[in-house]
Amino acid sequence: YGTQFTLSKMTLSQEIKFKGQHVGQLVLEANFYRLYQHIFLYGGMSLLAVLAALFFAMLLLRPLIRSITQPILNMNKLMHHVSSHIDYSARIEHASHDEIGELAAGLNEMLAQIQQAEMREKSRSHIMEILATGESLPKVLEAIVLSVQREHNKMLCSILLLDGEGKHLCRGIAPSLPDFYNKAINGTAIGMGVGSCGTAAFTG
Repeated sequence: YGTQFTLSKMTLSQEIKFKGQHVGQLVLEANFYRLYQHIFLYGGMSLLAVLAALFFAMLLLRPLIRSITQPILNMNKLMHHVSSHIDYSARIEHASHDEIGELAAGLNEMLAQIQQAEMREKSRSHIMEILATGESLPKVLEAIVLSVQREHNKMLCSILLLDGEGKHLCRGIAPSLPDFYNKAINGTAIGMGVGSCGTAAFTG
């Protein structure tokens, strides 16, 4: 008599007496089969729900992860290219305004400054070279003008000379300006308020 447990069932037995005499026995038996069925069913459903949630979370996080890791990989690729080819004109394209975007913008700015310094040094070396070889003044002035325009590609530059009396502008070097403009400037008397060129020459 009492309670007995096994893996598959639970049995509860109790003696029945009437006026002190044994008249029978009450036996209750519970089968665990349906309980196990429910455990496996709901456990499996819970596991599937967790796996589905993880799957959709990965799908949602994938663009976010890519937005963080891809710019870093691009910067690493850019730096490898710059160090391998000594190419300071390379830039990284990144339009975001977060910390990664600021880092990319800072890298681009650093490369631009290095490129500008390198271009300035090449121009200086070229000008010194043509001076050392005894080139004519127009050639030297043209090299100076073109070097400035290369460094500042939105500028159109010129170098004007003064005549023998130091009172009039005469044609110097302006390779990127139209001929009609150069002809109009040629022979202009210098003085305050006589255009930007005349004023600059007059004030020194």
